[in-house]
Amino acid sequence: METDPRRWIEALRTSHDVLVAQVLILAPEQLERRSYCRDWDVAQVLSHIGSGAEIALLSLERTLLKGSPLDREAFPAIWERWDSLTPIDKANEMVVWDRRYVSVLQA
Repeated sequence: METDPRRWIEALRTSHDVLVAQVLILAPEQLERRSYCRDWDVAQVLSHIGSGAEIALLSLERTLLKGSPLDREAFPAIWERWDSLTPIDKANEMVVWDRRYVSVLQA
């Protein structure tokens, strides 16, 4: 098993880049189609990825600055904000937050 974090981060960067390339060519109505996850449309899957990136980044920053991770009690407010976004905004925000997260890890 690979133990060098640079390889894992590079794989994450590659996956991010491939996903973003696919997201950028989706028509707005495609974001509302059912995904492979039966209960979610494509925008909700992107919201899940984006909110996960946001939570991971905020937790990493907090851990580095304060020595403790983001409290799980902060998660519902983040999820509520993501849930309130339009499908196109979910896609756009996923691109922004996931790019930030991967870039921080690469740095």
